[in-house]
Amino acid sequence: MNCTIDYISILNCYTWIIKNKNYNKFFNPNVCHVCKRRNNGILISCKQCQMIYYCSTTHKSMHFRHHQKFCNYVSAIILEKQGTEWKSVRSSTLRWTESRNELLHVIQKRYPCDLQPYETQMITFAKSCRICHRQDLLYACEICYSDNYCETDMNEFHRLHKETCEKLRLCLSLELTRDMFTFHFVFSDFPEKGKPIDEMTKFIVRYIHNLRTSNEIWLDTDYFYSDYASGPLTLYYGMKNANLLDILKHKKTCVIHVLGSYIEGEYTRAWELLLHLLHKIKELTIHVIAPDLKAESGNVVLCSELFLSKYWSTLHREHVTHDCSILYWL
Repeated sequence: MNCTIDYISILNCYTWIIKNKNYNKFFNPNVCHVCKRRNNGILISCKQCQMIYYCSTTHKSMHFRHHQKFCNYVSAIILEKQGTEWKSVRSSTLRWTESRNELLHVIQKRYPCDLQPYETQMITFAKSCRICHRQDLLYACEICYSDNYCETDMNEFHRLHKETCEKLRLCLSLELTRDMFTFHFVFSDFPEKGKPIDEMTKFIVRYIHNLRTSNEIWLDTDYFYSDYASGPLTLYYGMKNANLLDILKHKKTCVIHVLGSYIEGEYTRAWELLLHLLHKIKELTIHVIAPDLKAESGNVVLCSELFLSKYWSTLHREHVTHDCSILYWL
């Protein structure tokens, strides 16, 4: 399916990012970290770490209080591990990937706080030439704004990049629109009797668009709902295909552990779909385990007039990890 959303058009309504300070949700080195604008490629970097970029000194100052502590640590570690000429070093893709993982491991051990998702991305998705991975004298793709090349590797870059350019452009567009989106569909008629859904496109067409035939154009909402519903639907159909559903046929309670990120915490309500598929289950508990969840509690009215009780606690292992327990009952 094709997608109708576009990075440039999204930025016409960019002010929500600054107003609500959602700009730390993700990192892209080719746009201003605060307003996410390209600014015609004219960006200023943090002078110390040289890893994050802004369209103006105003936005650089706005982000400074969030960035300062991490910047001090990562700059010192890079200088210690890679020396002063680290930006001009060329390496193979394998060695580059290994170096990212090694650097991230060292930072996680030394940094006194859990890294924010965008800080992890600053390491793993650092601005570099796709071919030789040097980190200076770079040019960005003017279509997706998500990949870079040096002058030496320009021809090779364009040959390889054309396969992923549109996907990277879509990725950036979805990142920008995700915080503007609220899940509001109530799947009270799921699953429709006699019409099982065993493929995500069919789910989107039938329950999001309320259509009987496939739609060739995907909207941004379709991608979000696909992601939103993928957890419970993948588990259910995975167990079905493995002939494991018999285990739950006579059970009244079910406990599921989900390993993930803050996104999994935001998607917990989607697990109600599992209750629609497993009719014998009267109590469903979901434990979402991730290093960056925030503690909160509250009640939510479910589609069938049920209540969702949420309780967040803290689980200590090698690092502090938050365990989100969600209890559904019938």
